[in-house]
Amino acid sequence: MSRLTDAVGHAVFIRTDVPEYLEEAIAFASLEEMVAVCTTPQKNLTLEKVTIYASDGQNPISLNLAFVAASRGRRMPVELEKVLEESQRRVPEEIENAMKKARGISFGPLS
Repeated sequence: MSRLTDAVGHAVFIRTDVPEYLEEAIAFASLEEMVAVCTTPQKNLTLEKVTIYASDGQNPISLNLAFVAASRGRRMPVELEKVLEESQRRVPEEIENAMKKARGISFGPLS
């Protein structure tokens, strides 16, 4: 891969092998290299965004392509949240009832 000083852009990946949010940038010097960087699977990395630099002769220009769902995700729809909450509440009750039937023993609430 190219050094950042020779780059026409870089791809930013999110590290998936660590619990905290960390980014890793891989520079590229041509569009062909960009395609190779972005389409080659990277172990423990998820592509988050691509930045391409250019100049119109007087002004520097950059194009950012961000893949929001790759890093920030989207909030779960409210309807799905309610279903998830209900299922999480019901599962301990169902486990407790099954245990009662199996052993004939009464248990207090599971927490």
